[in-house]
Amino acid sequence: MASLLGVITKAIEKRRVHLWPMEAKEALVRVLYEVYRADGSFSEAELAEYRAFVMALGVDVERALGHDLKASFALLTSSPARQRVATTWIAAALFANQAYTPAEQAFVNRITTKYGLDAALLSHEIRRIQGRLLDQTLRDALQRN
Repeated sequence: MASLLGVITKAIEKRRVHLWPMEAKEALVRVLYEVYRADGSFSEAELAEYRAFVMALGVDVERALGHDLKASFALLTSSPARQRVATTWIAAALFANQAYTPAEQAFVNRITTKYGLDAALLSHEIRRIQGRLLDQTLRDALQRN
C-alpha cells in the first residue's frame, strides 16, 4: 500500500510532466520504455503501468518510440528541474515489480555513464524507494504477528 506522501509526490510529479512540451513527454515515454525492459522482461503489470502513463500524457507511443534514445536523454537532462522529475519516474519504473535486480543496476550504470543522467540523484531516488519498500515489508510483517 502506498503512503499518503508517496501518492501526493507522484501526483505532483505527474502534474509537472503534464506541463511539459510534447517533445519532452515523448522523450520520457521513450526512456521509460527502456527502463521497464531493463531487467530483460516487460511483465504484464509493467506493461499496464506503462500504457496507463502513456495514455495519461496523451502521447503517441509509436511516435515516442521512434525517438533516438540519446536525444531523449539529452532533452530530459537539459534542465535541472526536468532531470529531477525524469529521475523520479525512472526510479519508480525500476521498482515497478517491487525489486531492483542486478540487470537493472547495470542498466542504471550504463545510462548514467553514457547519457549523463545525474548518478547521485538517481541513486538517492533508488535508496528512497528501497527504504520505503523495506518499511512497508516490516509493517506488513509486524501486522501478521
